[in-house]
Amino acid sequence: MQTPTLFIDRDGTLIEEPHDNQVDSLAKVRCTPGVFVALIELTRRAHRLVMVTDQNGLGSPSFA
Repeated sequence: MQTPTLFIDRDGTLIEEPHDNQVDSLAKVRCTPGVFVALIELTRRAHRLVMVTDQNGLGSPSFA
């Protein structure tokens, strides 16, 4: 039997979008309400969780 895999977007799903749409500091990270309960339940049901994100700054000097 294969393990179900759930690909979850980070921004707007696991964490709330900051007002400027940039998570460029730890202070801006706010978890979506109920996200930990949901993730625990999914792992309890033997789902593999993969976080995905598309960061437009990758490869730019701001991430150097």
